[in-house]
Amino acid sequence: MVTGYGEEAGEALVRHPLVRGITFTGSVETGRKILAAAAPGIKPVVLELGGKNPMIVFADADLERAVADALAGSFENCGQVCSSSSRYLLEPAIREDFLGMLSAKAEALRVGPGMDNPDIGPIVSSEQYEKVTGYVARGSADGARLRTGGARPRHLQRGYFIAPTIFDRVEPSAAIAREEIFGPVGVALDIGGEDQAVDLANGLGYGLAAGIYTSDISRALRLARRIQAGSIWINGWWMGGVQAPTGGMKDSGIGRERGLAGIRNYLQIKNVAIRL
Repeated sequence: MVTGYGEEAGEALVRHPLVRGITFTGSVETGRKILAAAAPGIKPVVLELGGKNPMIVFADADLERAVADALAGSFENCGQVCSSSSRYLLEPAIREDFLGMLSAKAEALRVGPGMDNPDIGPIVSSEQYEKVTGYVARGSADGARLRTGGARPRHLQRGYFIAPTIFDRVEPSAAIAREEIFGPVGVALDIGGEDQAVDLANGLGYGLAAGIYTSDISRALRLARRIQAGSIWINGWWMGGVQAPTGGMKDSGIGRERGLAGIRNYLQIKNVAIRL
């Protein structure tokens, strides 16, 4: 184990001739730097990078399940998870019910210091806290409706805390709908059917994970084939275990972690031919 910042320890590890392969989990920006640093040494690189992951909820979905998954997927670890459910793509028929249920559950979550065993702890750093609160301010300025959260809880006057935050009436072109916030912020967009759901899901550079909620398994499988993401979860979120490969497409990474696909990252095929 080598500790240190990426500019020093990380770059030295990537460039060192005795390091023959790199597996990295982190931001897209850092992933690009690692690819560039590994290129002179012709080193294989596996990257699991950021995401702006869509949760697609159709009118025939089990709303209680979808809401429970959105709550955990959006706010667990204070939203600081690359595979969080940060975009809700909702059919208008269930939008208000979904967001009403989700907002009520989000407002009931306890925010506080880790020693108090809360539901949600703080943002990891002052820099990230400024980034998250900046996105919240930008979302409101761009015309999205803040349904809940968006500010420091009243009982916490210091520390990097922010209440679980939900926006709706979000334009697909808005920054909060397109960029990874990496905080406890979920945004809701309307969909008019399967094609628009796929267009919105695939319309960003990210392709890490996606969820599809419907009672029509044929529709779910149609969308699963069309959506460009490394993990597709149907009527669930964060499904699979250590045996299930995970990783991204497009800007969300290359290669896979976990499962046999993950083990093969550390292997190379050698051909031995013998003439007897």
